[in-house]
Amino acid sequence: MKDKIIFSETLSGLTPKKLEGFFVGWPKKPSSKTLLTLLRKSDYRIIARNSNGRVVGFITAISDSTLAAKRTKKSPFRRGSFMAGRSG
Repeated sequence: MKDKIIFSETLSGLTPKKLEGFFVGWPKKPSSKTLLTLLRKSDYRIIARNSNGRVVGFITAISDSTLAAKRTKKSPFRRGSFMAGRSG
């Protein structure tokens, strides 16, 4: 049975430790603390966690809130639109 993925905008309870494992293969990968800062400062973000609360992916967007990345109640984020995913 596949693990259920939970999508949310909140960073509640998120720590650098829970963000370890991203940027595999990057020659100079950002630290998990830097990743948390990136998520906090993003205009929009969606965090994907498995049923155990482990972060398995995320997406961020920069927006002018006029033409790009404007989200309304009628147009929520779409599933499967990940920029980054955890390996392993």
